[in-house]
Amino acid sequence: MNELLTESFKNSNLPVTILLLLVLFYWVINLVGLFDLDMLHGDVELDKGHIEVETDSDSILGKTFDFGDLPIAIVISFFVLFFWMITILTNYYLGNSSLFFALIIYIPAIIGSFIVTRLITIPLAKIYSLLKLNTEEADTISDYTGSVCTVFVETTSERNGQGEINRNGDPIRINIRTYPGKLLSKGSSALLIEYVKGGEYYIAEPYDSEK
Repeated sequence: MNELLTESFKNSNLPVTILLLLVLFYWVINLVGLFDLDMLHGDVELDKGHIEVETDSDSILGKTFDFGDLPIAIVISFFVLFFWMITILTNYYLGNSSLFFALIIYIPAIIGSFIVTRLITIPLAKIYSLLKLNTEEADTISDYTGSVCTVFVETTSERNGQGEINRNGDPIRINIRTYPGKLLSKGSSALLIEYVKGGEYYIAEPYDSEK
């Protein structure tokens, strides 16, 4: 373990180690509820959690970069992990501690990491799609209309926020927006008025439980 730590923080491996630590930090804060995958979307159009590449889906390039419905955060995490592993092992067996020489090693390491990531994510994407389909069939999202949620991420009429519904003790996260001129702050309660299918979010308004 000590040897692995020593190798990880050598000059030749430090950049990829920092990259891996950033990925780990992302997942840690995501698990404790301080961050969420959907917050990465912002104003960037992501199609169902994966990068939309403007290529012919039947072409070699289109198939290469098509990860299906698998969230891009998962794809990137696998890539960084394999990139780190290949770089560490290559520098270790070559006895390299030079960052300059490591930069040359990074090129085939990136290619190799992408190939391994692609092979790993093909079955994962299929499993993820099946689970997602089963979930959508078992629990139709429009059924939540009329429910009261707790605002998890601040929202306006122009930008998606998130609300959390408690169903039989299980928290369910949904995308929400409010009416123009209104703001739903984090921690407040909101009533789900209607579901916008095209945007995949609910229109919600402030809810006062004492009314």
